[in-house]
This record gives sequence, structure tokens and C-alpha cells, in this order.
Amino acid sequence: MEAAKADAPKLGTKAIAAANAPKTDMYILWIDLYEGSELCVNDWLFETCYVEIQFGSTVLQSTIVTPSSGQCQWYHSFEELRIGLPANIEEIFDLFIHVYKKSVVGLSTRIGYIRLPMVSINGFDQKPVWGMLSPDPKNRKQTGPIPGFVQYEIKFGRERDKPGKGRKKTKKPQKTLYELRAHIYQGRNFKAKDEDGANDPYIVVRFGGKSRRTPTIKKTLAPIFYTTLTLDVEVPSPMSLAPEIYLVVWDEDDISDDVIGRLTLPAEKAKRSFPLLPKWRHIYHEDPTVSQGEVLCSFQLIPKSEVSQYPLAPIVPEMRQCIFEISVIGVRDLASYMLMDIDAPYLTFNISDMKNDPNNTKTTKIGKGPNSNFLQTIPFPIPVPSNPLFTINLDIKCFDNRTFQPLIAMASIDISKYIRWQPPVIEEESSDEEEDNTKKEPDGEIIAPEHELWNHDFHEAVVFTTSSEKGKSKKSRVPESEIAEEEESTNANERNRIDHELENLFTKLPFEEINLIRGNSDSKLFGGSRQVGSLKAQFRLIELSKRNLYPAPVVLKEVYAPKIYMVRVYILRGINLAPMDGNGLSDPYALIQISEGKEEGQKISFVDNCQAETLNPDLYVCGEMKVGLPGASNLYVEIWDHDSIDPDDLIGNTKIDLETRVLSDEWKALKLKPIECRTLRNPKRSPKISQGKVELWVDILTPEQALAAPMQALERPTPAQFTLRVVIWNCREIVNLESEETDAYVTGQLSGVEDSHRQETDTHPRSSDKENPPVFNYRFIFPLELYTNMDKNPRLQLSIWDRDLIGSDDALGEALISLKPLFKTAMKKKESVKMENFWVKCTHPNYSGVRGQIKISLEVLPTADHELSPVGKGRDPPNENPFLPTPIRPGLFDGLLDMLNPWKKLKRCCCIIVTIAIVVVGLYLALKLA
Repeated sequence: MEAAKADAPKLGTKAIAAANAPKTDMYILWIDLYEGSELCVNDWLFETCYVEIQFGSTVLQSTIVTPSSGQCQWYHSFEELRIGLPANIEEIFDLFIHVYKKSVVGLSTRIGYIRLPMVSINGFDQKPVWGMLSPDPKNRKQTGPIPGFVQYEIKFGRERDKPGKGRKKTKKPQKTLYELRAHIYQGRNFKAKDEDGANDPYIVVRFGGKSRRTPTIKKTLAPIFYTTLTLDVEVPSPMSLAPEIYLVVWDEDDISDDVIGRLTLPAEKAKRSFPLLPKWRHIYHEDPTVSQGEVLCSFQLIPKSEVSQYPLAPIVPEMRQCIFEISVIGVRDLASYMLMDIDAPYLTFNISDMKNDPNNTKTTKIGKGPNSNFLQTIPFPIPVPSNPLFTINLDIKCFDNRTFQPLIAMASIDISKYIRWQPPVIEEESSDEEEDNTKKEPDGEIIAPEHELWNHDFHEAVVFTTSSEKGKSKKSRVPESEIAEEEESTNANERNRIDHELENLFTKLPFEEINLIRGNSDSKLFGGSRQVGSLKAQFRLIELSKRNLYPAPVVLKEVYAPKIYMVRVYILRGINLAPMDGNGLSDPYALIQISEGKEEGQKISFVDNCQAETLNPDLYVCGEMKVGLPGASNLYVEIWDHDSIDPDDLIGNTKIDLETRVLSDEWKALKLKPIECRTLRNPKRSPKISQGKVELWVDILTPEQALAAPMQALERPTPAQFTLRVVIWNCREIVNLESEETDAYVTGQLSGVEDSHRQETDTHPRSSDKENPPVFNYRFIFPLELYTNMDKNPRLQLSIWDRDLIGSDDALGEALISLKPLFKTAMKKKESVKMENFWVKCTHPNYSGVRGQIKISLEVLPTADHELSPVGKGRDPPNENPFLPTPIRPGLFDGLLDMLNPWKKLKRCCCIIVTIAIVVVGLYLALKLA
């Protein structure tokens, strides 16, 4: 207690030294303002525009000019600033460029601003640059996608580095009339802005105050334009002074259009000649690192006097007539729309281009319910570009056959990934822009970028082959009868374990699963979408001229004829679950269901098996449900936290696609299904963050197989009988605040075991590191019951004590040792496992740092082996494995002589006197300073 008081902070005030002013230097600042481009001002409201430069307390204002189509010309040189600033340039405050518009009544509104750290503009060799304005947070609605651009030239540096030639005067550059050609090909992967998950996109290109737009393509995330926009613009010389080409992708709405994304391109990168290959360019909204989609485009910038030398080239690529074959299996887990369940869904397929031809749309039959099966093959005649750079996307839209036929979900798939021919050879001129994402073979042939399904084989995907006779096909899948060889065993120890989801091992899937999306409620502001179901289908692209080389499509109603199966789910345990209660724990139980579990018998709750206050529950429950496949096939295994008053909370769930498994040859080839360790996620809390894991396995049986092998309850693992031997050798670095010497002893017990009695060594009297180090050579023996769930197994708690003749003993330090690796190895080998002669650091909850160390040895062995080769506790016989010698310790009279030794007495008295003197002097100085 006295030591704790001594360590407490002293109260009072204390003078501190004044902060040193930074070293300064004289600087020169030159600012020239040139032009503004695409500024958000209204010509028809007679608004004017001016710029303010803010540098610390200095504010400079430009001349006021009248804009034309968002373009302003100032060519204003601000007065030279000579100012003393910190010598370390990183300590200098930033410079701000504010752009204002002024109404006819004199009201000024900030359009936007640019913030420049002085480190970024240091030097007298700076060139004119175009800067993008950041929007004023108070006026975002008035400034469009961005407020505009400003061209400026800033030279800044130390006065001694000022160039001798002085400052050049600003002058307007000569301008030449140019024709800008913006070749707009396609867009893809646009973020949804409308709540139905679609967009009505169009593109606007702006340059030098002029703008043109493409037509609007309705209801798509991957529009096809194939259009060239031309703009006549006066461009300054040199070209580096020209503003950037500005492209904005919009979503057309009835009331107010929304920005999907934008991009800019330096004008000097637009060449006169026609680019043979366009580039896919990312668009963004506010954060340049977050893509909002891509636009395939290229640009030409030609002097108007030379336009005749560069005739306008067609931009529609070379096409091949193909049939895109869509084998639709069905939709799964369609989410409700406008608070109503999906009753009669149907699908449409079309290519979204400017024609918007209604005849270019294919439609499925009308299904029934959110898990409708269609089982029909739809041939879709379509021209496909020979070069896969020109992506063709198929738009898939899902409607519900109710009043107004609402669009409830959609998707877009890239058809080019199914191309099997080699793309054509195209020689492209060198460009300053980014390299094309292609590779060249030695012979110069361009090979398209690798894609997961580039060499996609339709017949391998559905896992059957076709006979050589045209029009006939035969199944080549693992017969269902082989499923009967499944060994029904509920002993988890007999099954293999994998540390992930089983489907991660599948290499051949029987179909593709396409996510169906719908826009978020905040899509207008941020863009984005959410998954509201999925489509299961197979796709292949057939070149029309070689159609006779392709086998006939399969009859889906034969291959995927609905059948009844019995699904058995065996849940073993949860691992590291997310805590849901205030005490940092949960009361978990399991629940299983098929899809939303609305059908009778397709939802089973194991709330009666709730495990109290744990994050690693042993669940050991199983359930059986009847399903029809193909059909509602998503099995959800959920872990919930049970609450007595409030509604139960979902900790997390995992989804298992039963359809993929029952139709997969790889699944059928597994005789004994393995135990999977599946990640739990919570779609409402943090869908990307793991909420723990669950161990389980799944069996899918035919009704006949289920009758032949009735489901049995899980066999809970019985604990294995082991013995833990602990040898306490000696201690060191014991911290005892009450005395230099310690009557030390060590205790040990198993934490988490109710009937584990504490064991203790004998006492080493008057121990100290220098003169009498504590030695014990003492053995503890603990019986153990070990579980395969290592979290249930105990930990070893060791404590160092100081024995007192009067009053209770003093706890000096403790250590809690996890024995998981030792237990795991012992259970696996079923033999003795040792850890010998290592030091364990002890701490104390009331003090910081290490309070002592214990040298120990550990041995875990089966109880049967312990009984065959017994050892004694402490140093009792049989004293072997290892032999523990009796420690050499001071006798009773050795301590008495020490007490009578005058030199040791004098030493202790001197230590006490010096300590008291230090405390008194410290208090005196503290009071004096106060």
C-alpha cells in the first residue's frame, strides 16, 4: 500500500518552458490566373465570376468577368507577395483558390475551391496547370457533378532563389479552331441509380465550353452506343494550355437526372489519327479510387483546316452472326417487392443498344413463386464483335406478372467470355495512354486477356457428353444409385474435416448462378445495388456459320427433372461467435431452413438446445427436411442468440446450395461427406465481416435411402482420460514490496475444472535471487478429461506466494497458461507429449511489469500410461521421470545468525533512512514549486 502511494502522481502546478518560435525565411509568391472551364454559372441569369486567393491572413481578388457557356478568361496577375514564413516549408499553411459567382443583385456564392499544400507548388519552374474544383459543402446541389476547372500558374520559393529575369507577364495564347471527335462505343458495370436496379444512361462530352450528348439507352447497366460526337472548339497553343476533355455519364429521370460517373482526359492525349482500338476507362463520382463503371471510348482532336484529311470512320466493329443459347433452369430466393411476395415471375433477355428494338427481346414462360423452375432453352440470334474488346452484354430482367408488370430485379452478363474463336489481329499505333490489357504471341497474334470461362465448354459445365450422332445426347453423370453407397455415420471422428466451405473444392459446376440485383433505397445519392435473388442457367455461344459442329441442346426437363430428396444437417459446434450480449458472450442455438422456411417442414429451430453464455458452443444437433430439386434449394444454417425478454438476435448464417451439390459429380463421388468449417455472416450487421464459424456436415438422400438408414442423434464425443504432470523447478526475479527476502512457494490448479484442487509446493524460506534463489524440484499431478473441442479444455494457473506466519499469505504474481497445442498433439498421438525446462512470466493485476518467473516442465500422457509408469507427487516415491533432488536451503539457525549480524542490520537501517530522506526532500520541493 505504501509503495502504491509513493507511485501516485503529485498534485500541483508546474511551470513549463515557452514554445520556441520556428525559424523563418523570406519567401516570394507569384500567382497568375488564366481561365476557367465548365464552371457552374448561368449565362441567362447574367451571373459574373471572380476568384479569391487566400494565403494565411492575405486575401487577393481577381477581376470580375462575364462567363460564356461556363468558360471564363481572366489572364490576371496578382501582385507579388514577399512574406516571412517558417524555414521548414512543411510548416507553412496551405493556399486556397476560391471561385465565386455573383448575381445581378450583388449576391456572391462560392462555386468551389482548390486547396494546395505549399510543398506541392514549391519552385519557380512551375508550369500552368488545370485544377479541378472541390464543391462547396453548402452548395452541392447548385454545382452539378463537379463545380468546374481553373487554370493557374503559381511560383513560390525562397527570396534568395528568385530568378534574375524576373516575372513574365501573362498574355492570352493564340487559339485555333479544332474539331473534337468523341467516339463512344459502350458502357459496362454501371452502378444502379434507380431503385429497380437499372439505369437509363446517356453520355455528355464537354470541352472548351461546348458539349454534345448521346441518345438515352433505356433500362440497362451496359449500354451500347456506337456513336461519334463532334464539337468545334477553339484550342490554345500550345496544347498543354487547353482544358481537359470532360465526359459525364448520366441516368435520365423524369424529374432530375443523376450523375452515374465521370472521367477527364488531357486534350494533348487526343491524337489526330483515328485510334484503331479504343480504351476501357473507369468512371467515378467523388472518390477517384471507387469505380462506378467503365466506358469504352476514344478521342480525336483535329485542326478544322485538316478535317478533310481525316474522314469520319465508322466505329461499329466487325461482327460475326451467332446464336447465344440460354438454358434457363430457374430463379431462386426472389425477395419480395413493394411488401408483396413474388407470385408469377418471368424473365426477358435483350441487348441494350440505341435501336431499342422490341423484337430483339426474348421472354421465358411465367413461373410460380420466388423459386420458379423454367427448364427451357432460348436461342438468341445476336451479332457478336470478332474482337472481345468490344464487350456485348446481355441484359436479364425479371418481372412479376402482376398489375403494372414491375421490374423486380435485373442482371447483366458479358457474352464475350463465351467466345471460343481467336480475336483478329489489329496493329495499333503507339499511344501515350495506358497499355492495352492484351498479350501478343510471337507471331504477332493478339490473344484476349485470360478469363475464367474463356474456353468455356458448355457440355463440360453441365457434366454430360454427346454422342457423335447429330441430335442425340446421352447423360454421362454419376448415377444416382451410387449415392446409396453413402455410409450413414453420426460419429464425427470418422469423417474428414476441412477448414472451409466444401464448395470451394468443386471445379466443375453443373450450371452458372447469376446474382439478380435491385437498386438500394439510397441509389440516387450514392449508387449501388443489393442482391435480391439469383438465376441458375447455362450459356453457350454458337457461331452461326459453324452451327453444324455443335451438338444439339439438351432437354432440360429430362436432365433436371424435379425429384424429392431428404436433406440431413448435422451441426457440431460454433467457433469464436460474435458476442451479442452486454457481458461479451452469447446464448447461442442453431436454426436450419430451406430458403425463407415458409413451407411446412422446411424450418427447424433448436432453441431447446440453447447453450448459455458461451462463444464456442457444443451444439450437436441434427435435423431432416424434405426438398424438391431443382427448386427452392438454398439451405440456411443460422446461429441465434437467445434472449429471455427481447427478440432473439441473429449472430450469423451460412448458405449452402443443395442444387449444386445434388447435381455435381464431385459431390456424389464423396462416399462420406466431410465436416465443413463454414464462415457465418450477418447480412444486416456487417455482411463482409465474419461473425464466427460453424462446424457441420450435410447429407442429401433419396427417400429410399433415407428409409433404409434412419437418421440418428449425433454422438457427443466422450472426453479422453489423460494426466498432466507439472514439475516446478525454481523461481527468479520475484518482486516483493514488503521485504528483500521471500518465504516463497508456488501453487497450481486447472482453470475451468470444478473439482480441480489446488496443489502447492513446499516453502523456500528467506529466498532472494542473489544469496538464496528459491528452488523447489516439486511435482504436481492433475487428472484430465480432454475434448476434441479445445476451447472446453482447461488452462494451467500458477501463482507465486509469500508465506506469512501471522495473517494471510501474499500473492506476488500469477500466470495462466494455455495448453491447447500440448493437448492437441497428445490427443492426436495418444501418447506422452512433453515441454521441458521453460520459464513462465508472472504478472499481478495491481502492478505493471513482470513480478517473477517460474521454471517448469510439462508432460501430458494417457491416464493408462500414467498408471503403468506412476510417479509420486512432490518428491514422493516413485521419484523418477525425472528424478527430483531435495533442494539445499538455509537452516533455522542460519536465519537467526543473519538477524544478529550487525553489518546487515546497519545496511537495512541505512536503506530505510535514505528512502525517508528522498521522500521528505521531494515533498519539500513540490510544495515550494506550488
